[in-house]
Amino acid sequence: MKLYVIAVCCLFTFCRTEEAKLNFLSEKINNFTLELLFFSNSSSNGANLVISPVTVWTSLIVLEVGATGDIQRQIGRAIRVASSSFRKGNLTSDFNAFIKNHEIQSPHLDLQKVSGIFIDKNRLPEMDFFQEALKYKTTFIPLDVLDPVKIKNDLKKLQAHFNTLKLINDDDLHLENDMMLPYSALYYKGLWTYHFDTHFTTKKPFYDDNGNKIGEVDMMYNRHTFSNVNIDILQAHAVELPFANDNKLSMMVFLPYAGVSLHDAFKNFAKTSFSEVFDEFQQTVSATESPKEILVVMPKIRTKSRINLRNTLENMGVYDLFDTERYISLPKMAKRPIYVKKFIHKVEIDLNEEGVTKSEAMNSVIGTRVGGLTFIANRPFVYFVVEKITKTIMFCGFYVVPT
Repeated sequence: MKLYVIAVCCLFTFCRTEEAKLNFLSEKINNFTLELLFFSNSSSNGANLVISPVTVWTSLIVLEVGATGDIQRQIGRAIRVASSSFRKGNLTSDFNAFIKNHEIQSPHLDLQKVSGIFIDKNRLPEMDFFQEALKYKTTFIPLDVLDPVKIKNDLKKLQAHFNTLKLINDDDLHLENDMMLPYSALYYKGLWTYHFDTHFTTKKPFYDDNGNKIGEVDMMYNRHTFSNVNIDILQAHAVELPFANDNKLSMMVFLPYAGVSLHDAFKNFAKTSFSEVFDEFQQTVSATESPKEILVVMPKIRTKSRINLRNTLENMGVYDLFDTERYISLPKMAKRPIYVKKFIHKVEIDLNEEGVTKSEAMNSVIGTRVGGLTFIANRPFVYFVVEKITKTIMFCGFYVVPT
């Protein structure tokens, strides 16, 4: 009996340790995500925006590992990981546990992602550092920066070998001598658990924060018992739309209350954390005795974002990395100083009516029922695709103009 108790206690301790590793990085990545989204939106000139924070965070981790001094401290503050985490050896094991939990494989989604660093072939990193970068799922890709034709040919070969690199095109690779280009990208297309009915998709007006019509967009309709609550601290109504992947991924859409701008609603995250909002959402839903159907009306989301994150990262305090007055030294990465001019981030998402489960009465329910709860996203909103076990934001975006 005593041995049984000891075994149970050891198992509990192990589980708590693994959970702590996941939560450790999830909280840091989510805090980084909210700041990254805020400053990226400030530079987007009012366009729709989508970002993949985990791929950006991963690339920055590798740069922090290769840096020293002020550059290392600036990156560490931005991504919420101090250099002491590397010295103690904790981060690698935590990261491996985190990534393993996020390697989602499902016939119901198309998820492609890449985190890499293109570099002048004459500035290849030290072998020890190359191996260190691989621990963080980041690859160095050497290019002949003096030969644009060869860059195109090399890229085609890479695209044929690595499916994810189809997210990269040669227009992104205007490299200069002695230059390094961090690059992250993600493509996502997921199937809903409960699909939107294509028969009811129609052009409808889309409004700005002040209620002015700014265009029309294809609006999708779906009536189901979706989890939905009012999050007063954010001044927003939230709804959760699950993806068909064993309840591991879902989209959370936050629509500001009437009269509240998206900018003001999003700034309210400064008063709380995403994890706390997620927990409040789930607790409120669990406390609801009888879930009610809600009619969700929202645009198709087909967004492509290509962003140079330089301005965003400088606003987050990472400025020495992009100092145009001097070459930077990343002594753990390369013996010779190198130049970083831009940090390219590309994301493409395609979310339409498709799903894998359909109620036989779906058409008649949407067509004939009047009244009840509604969630009509016909004005600017923010959305997050969340890995629910760790509450990690996989990607997120602002939808502000009809497309």
